[in-house]
Amino acid sequence: MSRARAWTVGWTIKQWLAAMMACVMPLTAYAQTCHKQSPAHMVALLELYTSEGCSSCPPADQAVGALQTLVEADLVVPLALHVDYWDDLGWRDPFDRPDFTDRQRWLTSLTGGHTVYTPEIFLGGRELRSWSNDLAAAIATIDGRPAQADILLTAGSIVDNKLPIAARLKVPIGSRLFLALYETGLSSKVAAGENGGRTLHHDYVVRDWLGPLATSLNGQEVSRMLTVPTAAIHRKLGVAAFVQDSRGDVLQAVALSYCGK
Repeated sequence: MSRARAWTVGWTIKQWLAAMMACVMPLTAYAQTCHKQSPAHMVALLELYTSEGCSSCPPADQAVGALQTLVEADLVVPLALHVDYWDDLGWRDPFDRPDFTDRQRWLTSLTGGHTVYTPEIFLGGRELRSWSNDLAAAIATIDGRPAQADILLTAGSIVDNKLPIAARLKVPIGSRLFLALYETGLSSKVAAGENGGRTLHHDYVVRDWLGPLATSLNGQEVSRMLTVPTAAIHRKLGVAAFVQDSRGDVLQAVALSYCGK
């Protein structure tokens, strides 16, 4: 298991962010809804594979948190997926899930790779090893492409720790839908392991995950329930949906902040 070097959020992302910012019907099955229509351009899906047990991961977590303005501008959908293969080295990550590790391995295998590591970033379904230098440009390149799928994402109200969501889709044959519940503004006091004694801060942490879900061509609506952690702060929640083909290419992504109570 190898690890990438630690990195502090670079000026290139901040400068590019400033430059970028300078230049539907709700579904009747939901009593209170909010919705987001994906734009005509591609939105970059960023997957950060990370762990609280990894000393080089906090700078990457900070980089993801710095993307908030781009999320609001429909330019990127960041998701922090905490893996479980650090858990036997002194600290169990409270946000990890084995299926996140499985997904990281699947993405790695698509290009013939066999080794997973943290922090690792995939952008649009492809690994971006040089993200500390090239993240801004890579996001801009994806944003400049026309969308390959259309998603109308709708969320209802949380009842008994369940959040109903629906995605109305226009997608190519053979693509798959993924749904995620994320939470921002999380923190942990790490008591052991490589980050022992530190308080770590996280944004866009995936708290529930569904997929891959089969899709059809046009007008399909997929409805599911996401599980909300009991301690979650509702105003810090959001949902995301993205469509991916069998080669791993992400065809479109959309994020929606929770607008209920």
